Amino acid sequence: MGGLTFVARNGSSRGTFGTSAKNLAPRIGFACQLTSKMVVRGGYGIFFSPIGADQLGINQAGFSVRTNLIPSNDNGQTYIASIANPFSSGLQKPTEVNLTTYVGRAVTASPELRPNPYMQRWSFSVQREFRGRILLEVGYLNDSDAQPEKAIAEQDRAHRLTIASVYELPFGRGRLLGGNMNRWLDAALGGWQLQAIFQGQSGPPLAFGNIIFRGNVRDIVLPVGERSITRWFNTGAPFEKDSTKQLGSNIRAFPSRLTGLRGPGDNYWDMSLSKTLKITERLKMQVRTQWEGAMNHPQFNNPNMAPTNTLFGTITAIRGEARRIYVGAKLVF
Repeated sequence: MGGLTFVARNGSSRGTFGTSAKNLAPRIGFACQLTSKMVVRGGYGIFFSPIGADQLGINQAGFSVRTNLIPSNDNGQTYIASIANPFSSGLQKPTEVNLTTYVGRAVTASPELRPNPYMQRWSFSVQREFRGRILLEVGYLNDSDAQPEKAIAEQDRAHRLTIASVYELPFGRGRLLGGNMNRWLDAALGGWQLQAIFQGQSGPPLAFGNIIFRGNVRDIVLPVGERSITRWFNTGAPFEKDSTKQLGSNIRAFPSRLTGLRGPGDNYWDMSLSKTLKITERLKMQVRTQWEGAMNHPQFNNPNMAPTNTLFGTITAIRGEARRIYVGAKLVF
């Protein structure tokens, strides 16, 4: 025989749930200049996710009561409610709570102890400067969830490549091409600067949720050459696809995320073309055009991960926006 207990009643604490006071989050980092053109950096840290009323829905059963608005008792022939007094019969008030408050009714309860989820993160990078003011950085970043299971973190991206460049076009007076062109032609064609930034990144780990799978998880991942938006992974693997045989309440055994199974990655270009025109000694105008998503590559969303869905394993949407082009001018004085 048992009953539902409430916060701050019958000796219970004022907190909805208990938390640990041992959430230490140490972080350490280092940077070492090996040569005048090479730097090594690294770090390690533990990061806890916050929980509480601003992060989780709080169960206030027993302390809140809903009063329904009943405007009429005779299907609108007469009205007992008005704008001035919508609750003419008064507001319902919570009653004193005790062990018999929800006898015979469904209840929802919070766990007595709710630990904070946390992740561990390692990073290591090497920067090297080359001739022509070219800087190369190679780094490693690891995220791993430690609770409630050991699994690759949702934020993990195996590889990321960023390339940024600035190139002065060789057109105009004093340059390789058109070095002797007149002033007016140089104002239109000379002195342009091209900037480009490329970002390439592995996709996020995919999660199936609470499913039934009878087989080897290694059979789920398809080789890169066999993936398509209509079959991102091996949907023919032994997934249980019958909707009447899905799990309801159980201890999950299938991993929440698989290391080798990832969604589509990023392939994104930003570019700009700019030029500064000298109007007077103190007045200049900068003309610029920018292209976000310059190559207009589609950035695909993750595939459908529900085995019972007819679109299982299919990508049906894109994320982000299409190419955007801006043109502007700025006076500098």
